[in-house]
Amino acid sequence: MKNKKLIIAFTIFLIVFLQVTTYAQIVSSPAKRSGPLPAPSVEGLDEYQKQIVFAIKNIEAGDYDTAMENLKSAEKLRKNAPMLYEMFGIVYDADRQSDKAFGYFIKAGEMYFKSGNMDKAWKMLGWMRTIDMHSSKVKNFEKKLRERQEVIYKERLN
Repeated sequence: MKNKKLIIAFTIFLIVFLQVTTYAQIVSSPAKRSGPLPAPSVEGLDEYQKQIVFAIKNIEAGDYDTAMENLKSAEKLRKNAPMLYEMFGIVYDADRQSDKAFGYFIKAGEMYFKSGNMDKAWKMLGWMRTIDMHSSKVKNFEKKLRERQEVIYKERLN
């Protein structure tokens, strides 16, 4: 369970910081440090981004209820953000609420698919498979991804 929490926390950390900030904001100095990296500064981030960072810190601490509150606050500020729904899924999965997690991964996957972000859509399929690999929803989503991928490949060849 502890390893799963660490993997989930690291995944969320990468998602947010690759999209929200740069590594330079996380580490203010290249000097050698003893111990873990300092908590990322929220200075200069908008309220949505701050709530995402707070959610990550709460997930790392195992405080899923507070992380969920942070995500709900972020959702009020930016509706229909697939990354947000992906994070909801991650929190629910970490909190062993697989049915809710599955629903959010589907929602995020569909949003990534519609926006053309196929890499992220495939990633959501991976999350869905970890919960219920035999689900008809998983099979249908995978079929849809493969069909879209085939169209993309054919377009590239022409």
